[in-house]
Amino acid sequence: MNVALPLHARRGRWLMTFLDLALLLIGFLVAVQIVDRRDGADQRRMAAGLRAAFGGRAEAQALDVARVAGFALGVPDAPHDAARLANWARSAAMDPRTQLVVTGFARPGESDAPLALAARRATAIAEALRRDGAVPATRIVIEARLAPQPPRVDLGIRYQPSSPGESP
Repeated sequence: MNVALPLHARRGRWLMTFLDLALLLIGFLVAVQIVDRRDGADQRRMAAGLRAAFGGRAEAQALDVARVAGFALGVPDAPHDAARLANWARSAAMDPRTQLVVTGFARPGESDAPLALAARRATAIAEALRRDGAVPATRIVIEARLAPQPPRVDLGIRYQPSSPGESP
């Protein structure tokens, strides 16, 4: 059943749609201006706010990184003394809300099980740091990845943001 609307009622419909689109465009342009004129910390806060507004999950943010290179092909043993690395980890992970992410890398085909080799490299560095008392074992996360670059272990300090129910 089609009901014909009076002419004055039909004229206003497109105007409301146009105003909705114009308002969305203005909001987008304001957001672009804010992002353009802010430093990195403000941009991260804005991104976190937008993520929270749309129901997204907060991501851990990397704060500092270090690299251990010089691993022999197929060997998981650390190439040098970890004392300098322990000093870096100790100072970088002073905040108890941070985690030390130790990521071992191996080349595909470097051994029969390259991912296991990468994990053993990361575990060797993490164990040396734990032994030196640089970072508690509960705050060390071990990861393993394959990469075409030379074998290495990357260490990253990341801040684990609190969940909405926790206090900061």
